[in-house]
Amino acid sequence: LEEFRKLETGARSKRHRQTALQQYMDELSMVTQQLYRVLKPGAVLGMVVGESARREAVLSQIERLLRSAGFKVNLIVNRKIALQRRQPASLVNELLILAGK
Repeated sequence: LEEFRKLETGARSKRHRQTALQQYMDELSMVTQQLYRVLKPGAVLGMVVGESARREAVLSQIERLLRSAGFKVNLIVNRKIALQRRQPASLVNELLILAGK
């Protein structure tokens, strides 16, 4: 099972490593490039990204990745998550990002 966790993008087992954020962004960069390649012209990509109070904010990095892949970021909605609805408890908000090809 551990060998599959090492390959999984954003795996929970990797989150405490010092290189976790950079590795996640590198993997997400490859994913966004492939998404741009396979989506039809005029298609819209929707992403939901959770943000934790304990971790570095990633919105600007994700926007940069999307734009470098060729997407146009059309809309970003930042939604606060109520304390009783948080899973895990450290999750404070989520971002809905819509990007067009």
